[in-house]
Amino acid sequence: MCKISVLVRRYFPVREHTDFWLLLLETVAFDFGYIFSYSPIYSYCGAILDIAPYKMLMAWAATILLLAFSETLQKCWLSLFYKVFLGLSAIPSLAIYGLKNENTNAFLLIFLFWICMYGTIRIMTRKQVLPCNGGVSLQNMWENHRVLFTCAFIWLVVSSLYFSWKYGGFRLFIRFEDVYNYRLDSSTQIDGALSYIFAWNVSLLIPFSLLVSLEIKKYVSALVIIMLTFMSYSIGGNKIVLLYMIIALGIHFIWKFRLEKYILKIIELSFSAVIVISTMISGLFNKNMFSALVYRMFSLPAEIHYDYYDFFRENPLLFLRQSILSRWFTAPYDTEASVIIGSSTKYFFVGDYNNASNGLFSTAYANFGWIGVVASPILIAVTAWVLFRAIQRWDARLIAYICLFSCLFLQATTYTSWLLTGGVILTVFVSKIPSIKKKVLKATQGGNSNGK
Repeated sequence: MCKISVLVRRYFPVREHTDFWLLLLETVAFDFGYIFSYSPIYSYCGAILDIAPYKMLMAWAATILLLAFSETLQKCWLSLFYKVFLGLSAIPSLAIYGLKNENTNAFLLIFLFWICMYGTIRIMTRKQVLPCNGGVSLQNMWENHRVLFTCAFIWLVVSSLYFSWKYGGFRLFIRFEDVYNYRLDSSTQIDGALSYIFAWNVSLLIPFSLLVSLEIKKYVSALVIIMLTFMSYSIGGNKIVLLYMIIALGIHFIWKFRLEKYILKIIELSFSAVIVISTMISGLFNKNMFSALVYRMFSLPAEIHYDYYDFFRENPLLFLRQSILSRWFTAPYDTEASVIIGSSTKYFFVGDYNNASNGLFSTAYANFGWIGVVASPILIAVTAWVLFRAIQRWDARLIAYICLFSCLFLQATTYTSWLLTGGVILTVFVSKIPSIKKKVLKATQGGNSNGK
């Protein structure tokens, strides 16, 4: 044992591989949280505890391999993107295999999914690294585009008030326990083009405006934006809207206290901290609200991956017939597959309406089987590279937010939704506006000089 510890310290020192050890700590924390909190509290909705020792060993071996591979990636936005995914999705998904005694084929496919994403990022970062240093500061962006930011703020206020009036009755807040009543209310459903505008508001425009307002010390504007956040949350009770605001605030304070070079380590440590704290609060004080949020973020999506595999290995695949191809092709199910899975007592043990919408492995396998498991992570990695390359001259705070937001968004929904509703296409287009403007001005000046 002494020789093993010496070899570990020699070839894998703690100081040089802090990310590895912090994510490994999260693995321990997640096992602890699932055994002592999530399973006892949420067993009624499928979080059963059925430990298989040999599967636990396989899960730990696969996790250690992924973490070791991730340490070979160069430090850049893509590697940060991947490591956040490891803590948010990969580690819980692999751990559930042993904790719930899940299907081995599903476990191997999930492992393959993350290996494919790692391999793609490794290849792409060899050609061109996108460093985590950002470009133009928020202060300079404000000074150079003051009119644009002012118009964006006015638009945000007007559109948010409209959405709140039409769909939320100007509510400022709803209790977490009442969320699902509002979510199922047809009067709170935003459809059509307005749904995209609302999504871009809450996921991009509000956090960006909040970061800019705090940077230039416009605290009244910041308070207005926070109020608009709560009004937007109160329309349908989607707690992720509040989380986007919290992420923006966290990024602001990380940069304020000059901790930006430790941002990944702070995120990784936060994963373990929230799991342990939620477990302790639920155990000591019998308060489950915080643990419910943490369970919904880490454990539930991981469990649903195995539910999707179990369902679609015996039922027809979707082939995008319930997403972008729904207008031209008929889906094999009358109801959304996510609703069928979520409402099944086989998976959730409750005979109520549930929408088990999920992203990453779930949607990849549901649409294309094992081919999707290979192709989807490659497509996500390539798209992320295009996205980060397009915005590499932005302030690092904005890039960091987009990175974290993208991980959260992809965990819950499809790749195509990330492109449209998640604002990837919109963000890339906005990033090209300055270069388009320069070309137009250059062409105009050239035409004027020729006319003269």
